[in-house]
Amino acid sequence: MRVLATFLILTTTLHAGDRTVPPQTLPLIEPGQTPEDKAEELRKKKCLPCEGKVTPLTQEEENEYAQAVPHWEVKRSGTHKLLRQFVFKSFQDSITFVNSVATIAEEEQHHPNIEIFFNSVILEIYTHAINGLSENDFILAARIDEVAQKQRMGRKK
Repeated sequence: MRVLATFLILTTTLHAGDRTVPPQTLPLIEPGQTPEDKAEELRKKKCLPCEGKVTPLTQEEENEYAQAVPHWEVKRSGTHKLLRQFVFKSFQDSITFVNSVATIAEEEQHHPNIEIFFNSVILEIYTHAINGLSENDFILAARIDEVAQKQRMGRKK
């Protein structure tokens, strides 16, 4: 039954709109695979330039990808976006984190909206060219989560 459900999701997704979505890009969590495994797969990928040549992910696809970045909120009022707040001990920690995010954003050529407060940072990610969410947004979110985790681990030493 699980195999049939996966096939139906892939079939529906592959024929949605005018875009071609290779089945391997869909982050369906397989039996025995954890959301962390999927996050690791996303962290290994690179953002691909879309320049408006793809359509936004469907809500079903967003839900699948969101499993890999569970600390991010999928905002669906108006333009679909990913949103997450990071809280730090100090302003300097916030700025260090933002600088790390900026480095990743430049590497990927995919840039989040950033709000900086004294000890917190709010990030909003979406693909501006399509006015919605794409796989790139989830790749960037997974990479940002990794940086945040490393920064927190470094502080505990």
